[in-house]
Amino acid sequence: MAKNKSNPAIAILIIGFIMFLVGAVLVAVSLILNSDAQQDSLAGDIMLYGGGALAALGLVMAIITICVANKGNSKKSKSNKQATTQNVNAEEVLTYDNVEYFATPAEYEFVNVGKHQSTEDKFDQIGKMGKTQFVIYMARLFSLRGYEVQLTPVIDNHGVDMLVKKDGATRAVSCVLANKVLCAEDIKYANEGKSFYQISGAIIITNMYFDRTSLEYARSHNWTLVDRNILAEQYMR
Repeated sequence: MAKNKSNPAIAILIIGFIMFLVGAVLVAVSLILNSDAQQDSLAGDIMLYGGGALAALGLVMAIITICVANKGNSKKSKSNKQATTQNVNAEEVLTYDNVEYFATPAEYEFVNVGKHQSTEDKFDQIGKMGKTQFVIYMARLFSLRGYEVQLTPVIDNHGVDMLVKKDGATRAVSCVLANKVLCAEDIKYANEGKSFYQISGAIIITNMYFDRTSLEYARSHNWTLVDRNILAEQYMR
């Protein structure tokens, strides 16, 4: 049978209180003895000073133990809070508006996009990403190009994953992970975001390609389309 481990702080606290109580009792007894003898006795003096010292030591031990325990709990609570509210950072460049982007641990275990990988290796890794991680990856690429980036909420973002600002112009960005060529129907949802955020320009980014219908639709709505080739040539370098 496994034994429960006792808390050393509690044990020390109990010992401190016991010492305080014993010391207080000794002091009380010494006062009674001295009062009965009508004069100070050696035994009474020993009990008086010894009991007083014991009570003081016990009280100090109890106070120190309580202070140390409270400090430890405070640090632990602060550490847990920081771990809970930590946002994913893109080299201290991105700005966030109370938005938390957390991918599942499984997504981060096998995705590794580095600067020294070949373009094909990068796209191979992007193909393994979830939507959230792809958004954060693109936010990092925008920030490296000098954009001020603000992520939108993960849910109910009206089809816009981030807002990017540079040279006084702000644009809405939608990131589309796909395994096929995208048509106009695949990108129309971004219209809602443009209206909601009241931004005229929009950028649709994908790891694949756009067909003729999507190109015509984007041209009529003042959108910029970034396909696999443009992503590799203008953002990954």
